[in-house]
Amino acid sequence: MHYLYQSNRLEHLAEMLAAVLRADPPAPLVPEEILVHSPGMATWLRLHLAERLGIAANFHFPLPSSFFWQLHRQLHPALPEQSAWSKEAMLWHLMALLPDMLTQPDGAPLAEYLRDDRPLRRFQLCQQIADLFDQYLVYRPRWMTDWERGETGDVPAHRRWQPRLWQQLAARIRALAPEDLHRGELMNATLLGQRLHQARLPKRVCLFGPTSQPAAQLEALGALGEQLDVHLFLLNPSAEYWGHVQSDRQLARRRVEALRNGQAPEELFEETGNPLLASLGGQGRELLELLLGGLWPETVELDSFEAPEDTTLLGQIQADIFHLRDGRTAPRPPQTPNIQLHDCHNPMREVEVLHDRLLALFEQYPDLEPRDVVVMMPQVSDYAPLIEAVFGADSSHPIPWAIADRSLAEEAPVLRAFLQLLQPRLSRFTANEVMDLLDVAPLRERFGFSVDDLPLLRGWIEQAHIRWGLDAEHRTRLGLPTFSENSWAAGLERLLLGVAMGEDETLWQGIPSLPGLTQGQAELAGKLAWCLRQLQRFDRDFNQPCSAARWQQRLNLLLDDCFQEDAAWQSEIDQLRAALDTFASAAGQALDDTPLDVDMVQGWLRQQLAGSAGGQRFLAGRVNFCTLMPMRSVPFRVVCLLGMQDDAYPRPEQPAGHDLMRDRPLPGDRSRRSEDRYLFLEALLSARDELYISWCGRDSRDNSERPPSVVLAELTDYLDQAFVTEDGTRLSQSLIVRHPLQPFSPRYFGGDETLFSYSSLWGDVAAGSNIASLPMSNLPDDDTLAERLLTPGIADLARFLKNPPRALLEQRLGIYLGTRDDVLEDDEPFAPDGLDIWQLEKDVLEQALAGEDLDDLMARWQGRGQLPPGDTGRLFLQEHVAAAEEHAQQIRRLWQAGELLPGADFSVTAEGVTVAGHFRELTSAGWQARNPSRLFREAPKKAAPLADSRAMPKVRHLLEYWLMHLALNTLPLPEQARTSMLYFRDVRLQLAPLPPVQATEHLQTILQRYRRGLSTPLTFLPQTGWAALVYPDEPARLETELLGNERSAGEAADPAVARLFPVFTDQHLRDFAREGECLLKPLRQAAEVLPYE
Repeated sequence: MHYLYQSNRLEHLAEMLAAVLRADPPAPLVPEEILVHSPGMATWLRLHLAERLGIAANFHFPLPSSFFWQLHRQLHPALPEQSAWSKEAMLWHLMALLPDMLTQPDGAPLAEYLRDDRPLRRFQLCQQIADLFDQYLVYRPRWMTDWERGETGDVPAHRRWQPRLWQQLAARIRALAPEDLHRGELMNATLLGQRLHQARLPKRVCLFGPTSQPAAQLEALGALGEQLDVHLFLLNPSAEYWGHVQSDRQLARRRVEALRNGQAPEELFEETGNPLLASLGGQGRELLELLLGGLWPETVELDSFEAPEDTTLLGQIQADIFHLRDGRTAPRPPQTPNIQLHDCHNPMREVEVLHDRLLALFEQYPDLEPRDVVVMMPQVSDYAPLIEAVFGADSSHPIPWAIADRSLAEEAPVLRAFLQLLQPRLSRFTANEVMDLLDVAPLRERFGFSVDDLPLLRGWIEQAHIRWGLDAEHRTRLGLPTFSENSWAAGLERLLLGVAMGEDETLWQGIPSLPGLTQGQAELAGKLAWCLRQLQRFDRDFNQPCSAARWQQRLNLLLDDCFQEDAAWQSEIDQLRAALDTFASAAGQALDDTPLDVDMVQGWLRQQLAGSAGGQRFLAGRVNFCTLMPMRSVPFRVVCLLGMQDDAYPRPEQPAGHDLMRDRPLPGDRSRRSEDRYLFLEALLSARDELYISWCGRDSRDNSERPPSVVLAELTDYLDQAFVTEDGTRLSQSLIVRHPLQPFSPRYFGGDETLFSYSSLWGDVAAGSNIASLPMSNLPDDDTLAERLLTPGIADLARFLKNPPRALLEQRLGIYLGTRDDVLEDDEPFAPDGLDIWQLEKDVLEQALAGEDLDDLMARWQGRGQLPPGDTGRLFLQEHVAAAEEHAQQIRRLWQAGELLPGADFSVTAEGVTVAGHFRELTSAGWQARNPSRLFREAPKKAAPLADSRAMPKVRHLLEYWLMHLALNTLPLPEQARTSMLYFRDVRLQLAPLPPVQATEHLQTILQRYRRGLSTPLTFLPQTGWAALVYPDEPARLETELLGNERSAGEAADPAVARLFPVFTDQHLRDFAREGECLLKPLRQAAEVLPYE
């Protein structure tokens, strides 16, 4: 007997199921078979039944396909455990058959598609065909039976290869596995009914909550109902019959078709019912029509409908759907709004806004629990890192959360690392890729590394300038130029040479050793070399095609040699070995010893391991984050949908171009677009207290508008047409909240009820415009400055003056911004950075002035990996060596030799801070220093005091020299001996002597600012301060140096400055100008520019 239970509430369906079980319970040891379409539904139903029955034991919740497979194995004992008709097995048989098909006339379309004859392209085509045939077996089983008998029907000529290929495939599989049957044969309702008496059938079978079901499975359930009770529990949005309702688009098409046929449109029977149900409910309508259209002739129908309360806006919409009412015909005022619509700029803002809105909902509903909230999105993996960043970081307002539906490869680090090693055609073995592999515990432990070793390894890799590529040969295999610079081989040579040669850099056969290494680090260096040799060995092997059996041996060897077996991750390794067994069995049976390319193996394994690993986290007692999928719409008090923009939902569907079902659709066919539309309807109906929807409706770059999803647009259209507001505006516009791009926008804290934030940090920023104006409550008392901070050297003071905000964060708070120690460079240097150029020219300058040979120095630079590879690097080196030699000649010509004076100590104290030091070499000609940098963008042509010029030097280059000059001028020396001469690349700069008292006062002022700047942000930046001196009446020039322009970034772009001064006001500009005058005016007055010519 067949029983059909209907309700618009999933809770009522569960109660009716509980009533069935309670009225006629099975024997104690007999399992109850309840078919569901998702693990999430099984979890919810198990909990609900346990609540209703007191216990939910010995319940089986198989998927319908799993249930029928186990039933077929009872009816056909000879069926193998792994079917030869599965799409995984068919794939390899198709790989064997395809070459012959390409030579046949019917195979011409395939031959054209594969004209480049790439192995991976053939493999991907066979994957598509195997998936297509598998879909045919489910949704068009009669086609497959007819094709096998040679009856191709009316298949178009350009698709005739499909029945021909199926005939060959079926003949091949039947020859290899004659006892095996495909799903089309097994699901034949007539044959199934004839054999059911042979099976040990359960007392009854229950199918709970389907939204779509292949017709063949429904027919099989019909045959099953002749032997036992079949109970189907159907979630039906409406108590009225709605199989005849049509959407506005469908009605328009019918009218156009009627006019074409000479029929008057008014003669058509037209009923829209509720437009949302008509438009979004297509998939459910097809299932309802199949069930009520005589598929099961004798069916007992029971229902338990409950009309939704229309006391809220969401309730009004749900009631309209329930009563099949078109609210547009009689618009009415909306009730309490409990639909939230949020327009954000990007997914990160979506998650940040969601966090604040959930906190508000927990306040609004005191009895609301985290488990009562579900957050669904088109693809949870796109949002997972953002969810972790936002919900995992807020310790002041914690919300328990869990993420479901991540794939095995995403969840399991062993699987992820294994698949990464299986892509030699794509992997460049960059520095970060290898370090990511060593972050995987099984691989790291297999090579003997500890977690504490990783920072040192990163330092070695960075110091050795290892970027990518195992060696020159590896780069050649990737189809790239052959060079060894910046490869692992080149870096390891330097590393191992450094262990052997000691701490100083030594040049041996043109290879500079890596300095700073000790003999005690030899073991760690050896482990790294061993690890790279293993990776190199497998990379070479994997580039050689081989048979499936040989691939199984290779990959098991990879697991043995590169992954440490341990109970903590043994299940992942076991999964991999089981997948390799399946691969070797299926591919080996179909292809024997045919060589397979690594891309085929990797593609097959990736598909096998793409299943979800996180289903058990659904309904885990926390806020549920999950992917929108069928039967996820179990009732929740709060339902949230993210990512509802036009290009993301309904999710793009890319069916195979040769899918015959697209041209001949039937009720019950699977359609991603129809499925997604019905999922949106289910989400709308499953929300009990609040429906929350957000989308990326604005471009983050130019704030241009981006359209929402078409399903959301249909909802807002209905809101606007079915409801009237007091002021006559569209209802949707009052519901949509358009959020600012930044979470610290003052709009969130300006009293607007529609915009708010629970973040105290962003509130402080918005209230004070910048963190510099806020009390630094997390700083210890000023009196507790560390001793090292109270006795800075000249270099420490210079580092502070170059960037006081950075000094405060790093030296006082231990916060390091703008540097990522865990991210290495992955690309070889195409041009050295400024620091490398400066160091090169400094090295050349010092050696040239010392009269030493430069050949050795050039060889070191060529071997370090700091220069572009090949001729580009050699030309660059020659150019800069020549420039540095020219600079050295100018210095030799102008260097002032004087009488040596005794060394002297200096010491200056202010506010408990002392700077002290010793001058070893003093001369009667004054203090002289050289710097390979250019001081000006355009050097002045004439000698002139800097105070009389509007020239803008690179002030950072002057600060340490200025401090040295001030220290020198605190000493009791002759005036000429207290003069400083600085030799830059483009000009000389002379610093005039100062009275010792004045020099001491200037140093004390700097020490005072130093002490203050380590307690609260100091409004000083050197380039901005100099601009304020040079252009006191042109604030725009100061703003340019601070904020930058289209040509260059200003000093405010520094992460530390941006962190402490996120917003600049006019008062800040005045403060920067004042501090610049205080600290830099004496330097400007003392300096004179002297050109070399």
